Amino acid sequence: MKKMLALLLILTLIAAGASLAESPAKLKLGYLAPSRSETDRGAAAAGAFAYAAERMGAETVIMLYDPEAEAPAAEGEGSAEPANLATLALATLLENDLDGVAVMPASEEDVAALIEMANAANVPIAIEGVDMRPAHGADDPADLPYAASVCWADSPAYVAAKWLEDEADSPLMFHCALPEADPGIQAGVQRALSGAQYLELANEINARADSVEGGRDAICQMFDSYTMFFCVLADSEALARGCSDELRAQGESMLVAAVASSKDATDLLESGVDMLAGAPASVEGAQTFRALHDYLTADAVPEGEARQILLDVVTATADDSSGWIGGEDAEAAFNLVYPEAAE
Repeated sequence: MKKMLALLLILTLIAAGASLAESPAKLKLGYLAPSRSETDRGAAAAGAFAYAAERMGAETVIMLYDPEAEAPAAEGEGSAEPANLATLALATLLENDLDGVAVMPASEEDVAALIEMANAANVPIAIEGVDMRPAHGADDPADLPYAASVCWADSPAYVAAKWLEDEADSPLMFHCALPEADPGIQAGVQRALSGAQYLELANEINARADSVEGGRDAICQMFDSYTMFFCVLADSEALARGCSDELRAQGESMLVAAVASSKDATDLLESGVDMLAGAPASVEGAQTFRALHDYLTADAVPEGEARQILLDVVTATADDSSGWIGGEDAEAAFNLVYPEAAE
């Protein structure tokens, strides 16, 4: 167990002060997510979950673990396989006498085991970031008993590409991709292209660095190769700024859309980027809290596919950025998920 605790960050937050609503008995909810830094997606979602719990008068036990840490050996005679960090972490979390637990799996392969563990402990579980709609046959985790699941209806890249198809005068798109392709972004782009009426891919380049200079260099490569294109999809805020800066330097004017996540991403809309699309971790964490909290406090609980909550991608344009929420903005995410709190 000492090895295990060395891999985990455990933080108990007890809600204090006024809250939007309190149950007759204060709920104690656990939250588990993979995280390698204080600013990554897991940490941001955990912060939003904890913020929502505080506003709603619940107690939380937050556990973050490094999914790439060396796992201790699995217990059992002759076992040579390392233990699964996610299940080890959940086992530790479940020791805290919880009323419910929310889990952001590091891998979809862990989902069934995590659900089974929570059910064995008689603790309702909500799954975050995984589409649980039946799609994988008899062994589909959707067949297992869970309280709720929260994921995005579409990927930001898909939404951004479809926006370019609708808005660009000629939707021949250059995709400025990350140095190491993001599978979720790639899938979104491919889905947009496969279902497109007009959108076409002129070229895709993996930028040499996820930076402004990386974006500028990618645009230069396109011009140097004499490849025709009329709009740009960039996989990050830095790449989008670089692409926009270089297009202006070359005297070109075309639409640039970006996959973005930060609260300050709207600054890009003042410097030549035309559209942002994001799936903020803050909204995911806040909505996961509400799904679990509602399950535990509602008179009737959802069943079947009604347990699946699909979130709309957050967007902003140069004409309207009022709905943008950054991945680190727990308060804005809470107000979106609990609109009655903002009134």
